[in-house]
Amino acid sequence: MSKDVITFKHTGDFSATLRFFNKLINKDYRNILDTYGRKGVQVLSEETPRDTGTTAESWTYQIVENKDKSFTISWLNTNRVFNSRGYSYNMVVLLENGHATRSGNWVEGRPFVKKTINPILDKLTDELMEALNN
Repeated sequence: MSKDVITFKHTGDFSATLRFFNKLINKDYRNILDTYGRKGVQVLSEETPRDTGTTAESWTYQIVENKDKSFTISWLNTNRVFNSRGYSYNMVVLLENGHATRSGNWVEGRPFVKKTINPILDKLTDELMEALNN
């Protein structure tokens, strides 16, 4: 039974590769995330179904740096409604998915979050990839 042997030879060093990775690590992407965080708030506010406008005006975003040095961007809506038992619900969840009424009727959801935020995420991805390549 023969054993296959793989041999690897190289010349030079990995200095160009190391420079590339150090450049990626040392870039600050927060300004890009902040720009798209604001854009997300704007389009979500514009597309939120309106009655009083409170829910549309309650959008915000946050950027969190994780322990592994990655970032998470989240869009949040702070408008909560309370039922007669004192339980609170996020109004966007009710608008998005639908909900029952006190009389037992069902109000159909009006999905808007995904179709609104996906183009923003696509543009964010494009801009981050461009920043990585420059």
